[in-house]
Amino acid sequence: MPALLVVYGIANVVGNAIVGRFADRYTMPILLGGLIVLAITLAVFAGFADNKVVSEAGLILICTD
Repeated sequence: MPALLVVYGIANVVGNAIVGRFADRYTMPILLGGLIVLAITLAVFAGFADNKVVSEAGLILICTD
């Protein structure tokens, strides 16, 4: 669990640093892209919920999106 929290924290910091720079200029494309990534991630998470690796990767993507 601690390793998962570390990865989650790093993903949040990197995501905010990268997306934050573009969010002011390209608000709607960033929002649309985020919703598309979230929808795909939720579908994959639901389909592979029994696979530990895919579930953890999906959880990180869902929480950071």
